[in-house]
Amino acid sequence: MERYRIVIDSSVGSKQELFAAVTDVAYLGYSGITNWDAFDELLNDRLECDIELTIVIKDVSGLPTRDQQIFAEVFQDAAHAHPGKLILCQPMSSPRT
Repeated sequence: MERYRIVIDSSVGSKQELFAAVTDVAYLGYSGITNWDAFDELLNDRLECDIELTIVIKDVSGLPTRDQQIFAEVFQDAAHAHPGKLILCQPMSSPRT
């Protein structure tokens, strides 16, 4: 089983940069992804096979609002469809004193 950890932060400013952030770490079968449907299909195909992803979501504010919404839907749906193979994490904030 291949295991990867991918960090998404505010430096990701477009869906193409998001796709590259994932495919630069984990091979999904194609690296020139330009739309959400293709990304969703490739992500789910790989999760069905031999890959485990941990996505650390630090900050998606660099993405346009609509892409933030689609990002959440695509990754939440994939995590639900592939329990234990796609893990979505948000860093814990430090306690305020």
